[in-house]
Amino acid sequence: MLKYNKFFNLSHNRHLDMVKFFYLIKFGYKLLEEILMKLLKKIVAFTLALTMIASFASCSKKANEGSSESSESSSSSSETSANDSSSAAVSGDETVAVTEAPKPLVYKDLKGDHFVEASGHKISEDEYKYYFSYAKSSMDGGDAAFWTEDHENKLTQLKETINSYIEQDFTVVVASENNGVKLSDVTKSEKEDKLADFKKQYTGSYEDFLTENKMTEELLLGFLGRQILEEKLVAKLYLENFKNNEFKDYIHAAHILFPITATKKVDENNQPTEEVEDMYKLIDGLTYTDEEKAAIDKLNAVVKANDTEAIKAEVKVFAEFVLKLINDGGDFETYMTKYNTDPGETLNEDKKYTGYYFTKGAMVPAFEEAAYGLKEDAVSGVVESDYGFHIIKRLPMEKEYIDDNNNMLRLMFQNTAADYSTKYQTLLETEKSSLEIVYNSKYKDIDEKYFD
Repeated sequence: MLKYNKFFNLSHNRHLDMVKFFYLIKFGYKLLEEILMKLLKKIVAFTLALTMIASFASCSKKANEGSSESSESSSSSSETSANDSSSAAVSGDETVAVTEAPKPLVYKDLKGDHFVEASGHKISEDEYKYYFSYAKSSMDGGDAAFWTEDHENKLTQLKETINSYIEQDFTVVVASENNGVKLSDVTKSEKEDKLADFKKQYTGSYEDFLTENKMTEELLLGFLGRQILEEKLVAKLYLENFKNNEFKDYIHAAHILFPITATKKVDENNQPTEEVEDMYKLIDGLTYTDEEKAAIDKLNAVVKANDTEAIKAEVKVFAEFVLKLINDGGDFETYMTKYNTDPGETLNEDKKYTGYYFTKGAMVPAFEEAAYGLKEDAVSGVVESDYGFHIIKRLPMEKEYIDDNNNMLRLMFQNTAADYSTKYQTLLETEKSSLEIVYNSKYKDIDEKYFD
């Protein structure tokens, strides 16, 4: 069993005021839970990437803090004046024109369909508008009246927030280039494959997604390209070292978790009631013997009484009953489907359980000792931990899984002992100092119509 009893669907969290996340990736093991919980308040819609690294999320922490400080205090702005250009703030169907926009960092007489560059990389008006929309929403929460007082300072804060978003996204680009990985290394087919994954996983209307997030498909592909670039950078920097060192201690195992606590039913307001849920119910499409049905009924009756010690004793009896069925030739995966309650073990696209790849120190001691003591394809006895009782099966190390860089990068950044997250974050902080954000004269032409 994992040391943490929560499993996270994570995303590369770059911006504040985030919306839906589409790509569900199972995370577990000994993660930096306190840090991650602070970071993952909301999930950005456009990131769409495999969130495999804790340090990526740590980048967003700075954007979140900067934006939230902006909304909390209008008096803590920088000394940058706002006297040279015009802009507007929009909320829903209302447009509140403002007379002055924050002064750009640098004016340059450039021509074309962009007015911002990040170390030579052109940022289109569509992309800037996207950054603007998220920064503005993080500050005003959709309230147009927010901009009627102290708007010059607030617009300065808005500009700083937008710049922080650009800085976070394009620091990765600069870091990649300085380490021999270029955007041109990201192929069109790679971006289209990731877009196809998005469309497959996203449950809503793709067209509505683009409209609601003020995004075009071309812009979305650009974001995906930078995601892929970051994956290539991290793989080049660290992955070979991880495979040759830390990964040697990893094993692959699955388990059936039998919990030892009762779960209260909830009412229509999602509030717990005094009535206790059955621990197990018959699943449609699966076959149960009369002996199994009787054992389930007996266990559920004890659970209903809600006596902690009695539940624990009966759950152990039930786990031993299931273990006997497995040892008598029953299919382990079938019994996982029927009885496993670990939310971190999910079915893959082939409707099969993948189990966990983990290293020493990632699991609670009893689970780890039992798993490492098994040979491949062997099944443990009933193992007790603070989470309940487990039946563990040691699985082979699958080549297909290991050859997938995304899987390996996820494991690499979960390995807190090696601390690749800190190494990568230190690199980004160093590279950030060389990033130059430049505005040209077209920035002065923005007015309220632009932000409709």
